[in-house]
Amino acid sequence: MAFFVSQDEPFLILTYNVISLRNIIKKHNLVQTITEINPDIIFFQEIKLSETQNIESLFVELGYKFNFWNLGDFGISAHCKYKPLSFEFPKGMEGRTIILYYTDFTIINVYAQNAGEGLKNLNAKLEWNKKLNSLLETGDLLLCGDLNVANDDIDIWVTGNNLKKENKVPGFSPIERQQFKYMLKRYNLKDIFREEFPNKREYTYYGYRHMHNAEFFSNKSDKGWRIDYFLIRGGKGEYKVRHLKIPGSDHLPVLMGSYCNFPFTQVLDTVKYTDTFDTRIYRQSKKNPEDKPLYRMFEYADYYRHRIYIAFQNAEKSYQFMSFRDSEHFENYYSQQKLKCHYEIIRQDSMCKLYFDIDSNKPINNILNTFDFKDLKIKKSLKGYHIICNKLYKNNEVMKPDIKIECDMKVYTKNRLMRILYSTKYGKNDPFYPVNLSGIKLDNIKASDYFIS
Repeated sequence: MAFFVSQDEPFLILTYNVISLRNIIKKHNLVQTITEINPDIIFFQEIKLSETQNIESLFVELGYKFNFWNLGDFGISAHCKYKPLSFEFPKGMEGRTIILYYTDFTIINVYAQNAGEGLKNLNAKLEWNKKLNSLLETGDLLLCGDLNVANDDIDIWVTGNNLKKENKVPGFSPIERQQFKYMLKRYNLKDIFREEFPNKREYTYYGYRHMHNAEFFSNKSDKGWRIDYFLIRGGKGEYKVRHLKIPGSDHLPVLMGSYCNFPFTQVLDTVKYTDTFDTRIYRQSKKNPEDKPLYRMFEYADYYRHRIYIAFQNAEKSYQFMSFRDSEHFENYYSQQKLKCHYEIIRQDSMCKLYFDIDSNKPINNILNTFDFKDLKIKKSLKGYHIICNKLYKNNEVMKPDIKIECDMKVYTKNRLMRILYSTKYGKNDPFYPVNLSGIKLDNIKASDYFIS
């Protein structure tokens, strides 16, 4: 089921007012829908649950390890493959709002208050909207969910003079629409769907009578309202929104795809070594192969307290990026690799050991004499040496260009890659091996003992 066509797999976020989560799982095969779409984050509104024990285990099995529930009268939930830095159910919002805080973005999902039949709850809704506005002040932001208002005339199926009759219908009253437009302008929010389709009539809400009618959902000439949104401020890249005609609720599931690795680099694979630890593998960005995957990996890995960052050179001489929590898990992985073409990533602005990349097999005594460090570790290959001094510096700052030794100065840049012990460049047969100060090869040395970070 392909909802987006792209060479690069997008990051997907789904928002869905389900009326009853248990019912839609049982009667409308929600599991199959999630499996086919495979979103990275899911938001539900109107879940109507009093407990989550059996349902949460279902989402964990589907790959959503991080689940957040509000089981009030207007229950909402969030289900994430990627752990947020933190989350919040803001006070005073009737349990209708959840906020996920990530490094790059804040994501707010809402089930907005309804103005009620005859607009009897209009004042309460306007006050609720003001509280929502107070959450939108700063930072890059994604606001999504059931906002219970049709912003433009084309967001409702009624046309012409009949539009005036809708002015007293909740979600289309002039004051609700005016307040919504003010929110978009005041907080610089863009309606992703409307940005792409400025004149298209397409709807997300159809009313209870259509929720079980699969034939209706396959009919293009429908009658509905568009009241479910993805609104964005900030961010770089391409965003798309699609309304998925899937029966089960009086709302459609709404899917957003991002083509800028939002908010993390795509994970290609997961290699488990213990019940509580995952090794993460990230692909290289085609658009920006040097920086994007590294920065995204650092952010993602930090959520899991990973502290070891590795690059693997493949047959195309591009890189996959990996993160590990500690050296033990790295060694477990590394020992199983028949082809070792691995590099340690020395992070920009991080503390690291003083190191030298010497493209020469000339005697290195002059270097050892220049730097009076007793605790040295040396890696040797056919081409030259890596010398590591076990003393921490920031950004290898002691290494100065005016020091006249035969060093490859290209490695002293941001987010450097330094080849790991026992690894060779792809297509070569020239691995590093450990030697002592006299040049004698050492045995039974762990590669992680020679880490620079």
